Amino acid sequence: MLRRLAGDDPEVNEEWNCDKGRWGFQYGTAADRLTTPMVRDEKTKLLREASWPEALARAAEGLRAAKDANGVGVLTGGRLTIEDAYAYSKFARVVLGTNDIDFRARPLSEEESAFLASNVVGATDVTYADVEAAPAVVLVGLEPEEECPILFLRLRKAYLKRKLPVYAVAPFASPGLAKIGATVYR
Repeated sequence: MLRRLAGDDPEVNEEWNCDKGRWGFQYGTAADRLTTPMVRDEKTKLLREASWPEALARAAEGLRAAKDANGVGVLTGGRLTIEDAYAYSKFARVVLGTNDIDFRARPLSEEESAFLASNVVGATDVTYADVEAAPAVVLVGLEPEEECPILFLRLRKAYLKRKLPVYAVAPFASPGLAKIGATVYR
């Protein structure tokens, strides 16, 4: 592929595509990626390596216990293929016996938006332009270069243009946070 055109949404992407956000998934080659199943040891409460049959059996036990307690829901996010979403919904309904399934990436109704604004995130109508023009930005548990590249690009643009103050509550100063001049609070 030589070129891919961005969606026509200048409020979000300023007519640019975010290659990293679309193609730059690095988790598959990360040095700290788990390559064998892990289960919690019942005595020590620490994670230990396990075989696939043992790990799948433990997962099935956990799902069975949650199902018996009427405590199962499926939350996958909004980036699934249609086929994967269908498979998860069938699994949830047939195997787990629940209709509590959520694939959305954004609020569905005004009621949900109001709930999120008052109980979860404080505001749901902040635009990228608002972030770019903000007097300061506080990031909590978010590494924008890796997790939200368009936000990262807007923060970097504002930092380079006018030294936007960015404060991050994070376990360490990542390279992405350094690129936007973030002050990190561990």
